[in-house]
Amino acid sequence: MYALGYASGQGSDLDQSGDQFVKLLLELRVVLLQDSALLMPRFPKLPLWKHPVFSHDDWSRFAEQVREAEAREEEPEHVLLARTQPLVASEIAALNRNLSGLVQHGTTVVSDAVKDLKSYLVAAINALTQQIAQNQAPQRLLLVPPEAVKESFLNESFGDILSTTALTSRSPPARRPALDVPPATVAPGPSLESNTQARPVAEGWPIDPITPSMKSMAEVWQEWHHGLGGNPSVVELDKRFGNKWRYNSKIRQRCSIRKRLVMAAKEEASRRGVPVEDVISMMDKIKASDGHRLSPDKISRLLSGSNKQSLSSLL
Repeated sequence: MYALGYASGQGSDLDQSGDQFVKLLLELRVVLLQDSALLMPRFPKLPLWKHPVFSHDDWSRFAEQVREAEAREEEPEHVLLARTQPLVASEIAALNRNLSGLVQHGTTVVSDAVKDLKSYLVAAINALTQQIAQNQAPQRLLLVPPEAVKESFLNESFGDILSTTALTSRSPPARRPALDVPPATVAPGPSLESNTQARPVAEGWPIDPITPSMKSMAEVWQEWHHGLGGNPSVVELDKRFGNKWRYNSKIRQRCSIRKRLVMAAKEEASRRGVPVEDVISMMDKIKASDGHRLSPDKISRLLSGSNKQSLSSLL
């Protein structure tokens, strides 16, 4: 009952005091036994040593362990700390050496990779320069008759890589027959100023067969069906050369954009039952929300993509 009271903390003050005294005795018995192990050799004739506990086999082993522990001298903390400092310093130095080795190795690897890349690029540039110098450039460039190429075109296209002297000093290849293109006729609609001077040709078609940008739908229509800037029309180029004259991605992209515009204008004219020139004029009047007129390229973007609109909704 007293034990339950002690455990639950419900005993009287007297009971609580007794419980604490018992706990103190349990601690003191360890102290008493440890002290007894040290006092027995010094006072062997004390009657206390006749108690049965000091005759037990476990007592002999316990007493021996206590005496050995007492005989060992414990060094002060500052001595132990001073002894550990060299060990810590040695470990830190070893860690620094390892890190330095890793950083140096990584730097060497990156430096070697950069040197290899630089060597590769230098070799590639030298090989390309030598190939151009040996007249091994792409065929479209080499088949341009030198007398048909203006110096300004060479300077704009090649700069310091090729010179006019380098091209004209060689025996020019056989001239390919020029296109027999009828004079450009302007379709009904807004008047257009066109440059009738023929551009250099390669493989039989102009090097710049299609204008980089268009300011109006009238120019798009003119270039597609009648030609612009001295070049044949897109229809004529397709008829003579198929798709070979679209020799790079930029030209193919421009043709795709303008074909989308031309086909949209034709379909809208057919739907409305009006001449296609009227639809072209209407497309040139399409404006954005800010009041600015939309260019053909912007109209083409509105007619394509995931959020494409119909030409009818734009007119």
